[in-house]
Amino acid sequence: MKNRNRTPTKIELEPTLKKLIENNLYSKKLILKIEEILELAKNGYEIKIKKRQNKNISNYNKYCYGMYFPDKKLTEIYKKNISDELNYNLTIIHETIHAKEDLIFDFNRFITEWHTELATHLTYIQNREVLNFIKELYKIEKF
Repeated sequence: MKNRNRTPTKIELEPTLKKLIENNLYSKKLILKIEEILELAKNGYEIKIKKRQNKNISNYNKYCYGMYFPDKKLTEIYKKNISDELNYNLTIIHETIHAKEDLIFDFNRFITEWHTELATHLTYIQNREVLNFIKELYKIEKF
């Protein structure tokens, strides 16, 4: 008898994520490509790794992994809040997708966190070289 309460493995989740995104136009458009990373850099987009989030900002959250600031074209990743390398990598991709939404597509009003999260995982699964390219381009340290 199968244990229905167990956590699915990554291999079991991959087809599910792919199926969810197949029919989701916005999530498919958000999957990162190297050319888009180059376009973001050309538009002045930056990524900074910080120990923790500044407590003086209006939307402070001590558990926040990262944040994209559209007015500064800047992503900050808060390393002390992240417990492992997988979440570190996913956060870099996730916040970069927010920058892509803002600087390349400019259709934020149609995008939800759900779309962004699906695109984050699909980028990580299908296109890991994008993550490596981002880390190299922005000189992001290993976790």
